[in-house]
Amino acid sequence: MIPSSSNTKNTLSILHQVPEGHVRVYWRGGALLKTIQEPGFHLKMPLITLYEPVLVTLQTDLIDEKMKEALQGDCTRSAPGIEILSVRVKKSTIPESIRRNYEQVEEKRTKVLVSIERHKVAEKEAKTQKMAVSEAEKTANVSKILMEQKLMEKESSRRQQEIENQMYIARQKSL
Repeated sequence: MIPSSSNTKNTLSILHQVPEGHVRVYWRGGALLKTIQEPGFHLKMPLITLYEPVLVTLQTDLIDEKMKEALQGDCTRSAPGIEILSVRVKKSTIPESIRRNYEQVEEKRTKVLVSIERHKVAEKEAKTQKMAVSEAEKTANVSKILMEQKLMEKESSRRQQEIENQMYIARQKSL
């Protein structure tokens, strides 16, 4: 049995290399082994042990691609002929003092935002109270006007009754 050309290196060689950014997983007799090899040179049993590389480097983010496009655009304008192949942005470690300072600034900023929101709520409550007072004053004024109107109607009714009484008395006297 002759192995295919792509697997020839994989099956016949004893020494193999694991490139940087990869680990190797192994199969022996078709069973996946628990051992994983880090980058470097390693030995295996030919024809019995098979291996495959597994990429373990960080995933390329959109940030990297945008950075590459921006750099390539600058290079094309100012230095034609330079081609940017890839860009990798590494997550940096922030010193503890800077992290604490940032957290303090963010805490203060959050407190200011909360204070502003509380002030807005207080203004709205004051405005609502003013509107409630204004509405109560309107209701009181309407009630006062209605009461005065009823009093005037009663006064008018009383005067009318007096006039009718005086007319009745005058008629009776004349009779």
